[in-house]
Amino acid sequence: MDDARALILYSLQAEFQAFQEVLRECPEKMFGQRPSWGHSAAWHALHVMDWTRCIIQPGLLGVNPALTYGYLGFEQEDWARAVTGPTLAQEQDGKEAILAVVQAVFEQALEDILNAPAERFSPQATFEAIKKPRPVLESLLYHATHMAYHRGRARQVIYEVNSLTLRLNDPNRPKFGDAWRKREAEGYRPLIIEGGPSVEQIIREGRGHTDDD
Repeated sequence: MDDARALILYSLQAEFQAFQEVLRECPEKMFGQRPSWGHSAAWHALHVMDWTRCIIQPGLLGVNPALTYGYLGFEQEDWARAVTGPTLAQEQDGKEAILAVVQAVFEQALEDILNAPAERFSPQATFEAIKKPRPVLESLLYHATHMAYHRGRARQVIYEVNSLTLRLNDPNRPKFGDAWRKREAEGYRPLIIEGGPSVEQIIREGRGHTDDD
């Protein structure tokens, strides 16, 4: 096996495995749940899957103009809209279904690397993808880096969603108004305008929120 092919195969195989391991860590019920900012673990899985389909096979075996994608990102860009269409799975399909499709795409990508003509690994080799000609080797190596970024983002999403769920399910979690009552018991008296609502009315109506609640 030539050196360039071996490097690409090793880099992507390692990253495919690491990415799938992170996705498997996410509980089923949280897989499609979005964090406070950004996308769900399911979206990151499908985003990497679609970019794998967009880069590996076209770069090594030739562009298939019939291919469409659903999770490339950049939805407002003309080049993304031009290739948007049915893809292999949807964000709401569930963890096991998405992981099965992702694994199948990764396995096909590694097979394409093994079977591609030697000249596709030349520094001069290019292919037309999405909006511009791309160098094959640079694109393949960048894809490994791109995947590592989304592996980190997926891990961050899993941590945030899991932490939020644990806090919400904690029976000892302070209820709204607890901080007010605690301060009142300790002798604290907030400024209440004459004729205005009492502290208990504020709490019942959901007003007077503090950072401690």
